[in-house]
Parts: sequence; C-alpha cells; structure tokens
Amino acid sequence: MSTRRVRSAAAVLVAAGLVTTACAGSPSGTGGAADPIKIMTIASFQSQQFSVPQVRTAVEVAVEEINAAGGIGGRPVEASFCNDNFDPNEASSCAREAIDEGVVAVVGGTTPNAGAVMPLLEEAGIAWLAGSGTAGPIELESPASYPLHAGAPGMGIGAGSRAVTLGGPNVVVMAGENENAQIGGQQAARGAEIAHGTVHSVTLPLNAPDYAAPAAAALAFRPDGISLATTPEDAAKVVQALRQAGYTGIITGPSSLFPPSSIAALGAAAEGITVMSRLVPTTSTDVPEIAEFVSGMTAKDPQVRIDDLGLNAWTGVRFLAKLLDGRTVEGPQSVLDALGSIETPIELGTVPPYPGVQDPPAEPDFPRVAAFATIEAKVDGGKLVQQGEFFDPLEPPAAG
Repeated sequence: MSTRRVRSAAAVLVAAGLVTTACAGSPSGTGGAADPIKIMTIASFQSQQFSVPQVRTAVEVAVEEINAAGGIGGRPVEASFCNDNFDPNEASSCAREAIDEGVVAVVGGTTPNAGAVMPLLEEAGIAWLAGSGTAGPIELESPASYPLHAGAPGMGIGAGSRAVTLGGPNVVVMAGENENAQIGGQQAARGAEIAHGTVHSVTLPLNAPDYAAPAAAALAFRPDGISLATTPEDAAKVVQALRQAGYTGIITGPSSLFPPSSIAALGAAAEGITVMSRLVPTTSTDVPEIAEFVSGMTAKDPQVRIDDLGLNAWTGVRFLAKLLDGRTVEGPQSVLDALGSIETPIELGTVPPYPGVQDPPAEPDFPRVAAFATIEAKVDGGKLVQQGEFFDPLEPPAAG
C-alpha cells in the first residue's frame, strides 16, 4: 500500500457483517447491496507549506455518521485518503490511485494542486466533488468539478460589494503584490463597482515589518470602506496599521484572512471587521448542521481545528449521501448521472441549496458554480457573528 494513502476504518464501525460479505463479492459500485461505496479525499494533509489534517477528521466524522444511519442504500461508505505533500506530482499519483481504487468520487479535496488532478479525473469520468477551492479558478471551471459554493471569487466580490453597502461609495482595495492577492483585489474591485462604488487601489508589500506607509496611502483617499486581499499574516498587520492611524471605518475581506487566531491577536482592533464566507461560519452553532459538525469533530478529536475547510469536506460527504439516496450506485458514472439530474435543489444547511450545474451559468467566468453566493459575518465581541443569509454579490444592491 502506498505510504500516501490510508483507508479509513469508518466503514467498519457499522454493519461489520456487511463489510465482510462485500470482501467476497464483486468490486465497489458493481456488486450487491453489501459492497462498500468507495470515496477518496486528496489533500495536503501534511506538508511543510500547508497542512489540513482537520479535513481528514471531517471526512471520517461524516462517513461514520452516514454509516451509523445505515450507509447509502444499505451499503457502507469507505473513505481513503491520499496526502499530496503539497506536490503536483504526488497529486497526480493520488488521482491515479483514486482511479485504480474504483472510487465513485473524490470528495472534499483540499489542495493547491487540483490542476494536476483534474485532467486525470476528467478522462476517467470521476467527479471532483465539493472541492475546497484552494486550487483557484480551475475548481470552478473544470468539467470534472462540482463545487458546492462560489469559493474565493464569491468571497472577494462580496467583500468589495459590502465595503460599499456598509461603508459608502468611496472604496480602497488594498491587495498584496503576489498574483493570488492581485486577483483577489480585482474581484473586490469588481464587487465594489457592481455596488456602484468608486475604487482606489493600494498595493501591499508581502511580509513587510510595518504597514504604516500603505495605511497612510489608503487613508489619503478618505475611504468610506476598505477591502483587503492579502495573506492572513499581513492582513492582521494592515488592520493594526489602519487602526493606529485613526481609521475606524468599515474593513472587509474573505473569511480566510481572519482565522480565530488573528481575531484574538488583534483584540479590540478586530471589532467590526466584516468578512465574506463561502459556507455558514463555524461559529453559527445555532444552525443545526453547524452544531452537529462541531460536536462530531470535537468528540473525535478535542484538539481538532474547526474551520470552513473541514466543514466543506464534511458537507461534501453528506451531499454525496443525499445525492445518491434512492439510487443504484454502479460506479463513478452513477454519481455523474445523479449530478446531471437534480430536480429539486439539495438542502445542506451549510451552503446555499445546490441546484446542479446551471446552463447558462450564473457567472460565465466560473461555469461550475451552481449557486453564486456568499454569506457575511462580523467580528463582534471577539468572534465572528453571522449577518443574514447567503446573498448574490453579482446583483447590484437595491436602490435606497
């Protein structure tokens, strides 16, 4: 067995007799009702650059919950995991393992290397289901991809829009000098313009010891609102510089810029920051699905990181179960057929209702996004508090 991949024992937790019977039967997806339905999650679970062990925990929790309720059509779900080590060559190997394993879908993928995976899945006819969006636009463009949310573009456009609607028409977009941040800045500017704002731009150096000069440049425009697109580390330093310069107005950005550790470190300076999320914030435990997710994660690992990457993967597994409910599963084509024949949007509680890929798409630049929406949260009392429901940042705000 590859050192990258470890099969989850979650499928054995319920109906061990079913799993034993399946071992003597035909391969996954083509045999009797007892055969496990195999899925894989490909992610940078552990690497020097980027590690998301919470994604594995989330998939395991969701699989255990589904199997405890009888599986999918009486068949247990079996999850395997492939660590791409933040390496595109390893990611390609993971995709080949998924194909060789006979998985019905790759679910909850969380890697910047989806570009190395997607062509192989496209050729094999396997869905990249509920990808996190960490690989950028390809996850919103590839015909193999079925995202459950609008990813970074939804958050960026929403952040720019909210800078106008919450602050006023004169907006400064402060974006890091790297390519991804510049793309995020362009999306924020687009959102501000959709909301009838006027945009000024300030470029942020990466990893600077001090951001007093960029803060002064931004404030020279006398902004009604400021939208950030940079790294989480630099975002915190920029906020400090703006607050120290006397700015008390609206600051917006994607939720990924302000993890709980940054909010805690900023203290009073974080109050009022408004972020856009791709999923319902994990702090919204009044939402039943969020409460279930948080409870399941902490029960499995009290030290686990609770964030939207784990929530996305957990949601993806639950989505697969709802998608395949009542269907005969005979391999990856069964998943594609189900995805192509959704009649009623699938309600998941953590993302917008999923209606299936639309033709024409809501946003032509991101044709795989079924529902282009984002949700707002504001730092209040040191934690993110959800503000309203999902909204479409591509729609201009109502007059007045």
